[in-house]
Amino acid sequence: MPAAIHTRQNVYIVPLKGGKEPKHLTTGKQGATHSPVISHNGEKVVWLELALDGYESDRAQIVVYDLKKDVRFKVAASWDRSPSEVSVSSFTKLSSPADMLRSYLVLAR
Repeated sequence: MPAAIHTRQNVYIVPLKGGKEPKHLTTGKQGATHSPVISHNGEKVVWLELALDGYESDRAQIVVYDLKKDVRFKVAASWDRSPSEVSVSSFTKLSSPADMLRSYLVLAR
């Protein structure tokens, strides 16, 4: 893809004290990413992601990365709206995408 229309961004988690390599959380095949946040217990990272690199008209999807299980999944993938930001609650017992919808505040604008 020509650099002028490249929009892909990646999400990494980096230990503040160093000692470990940054962990790449995105696939590297997605488009732009926005609003990464980490849960209060430090077990999950949530962000918004566009599916295609270079296609800014795409619908943003909510992506959750479970750091303990080393698994990435999408929440509310069937929504026909594009959320503009994500925020986490202090509720930390999250085990499924349904729990994520109940426990994370999702704002769509």
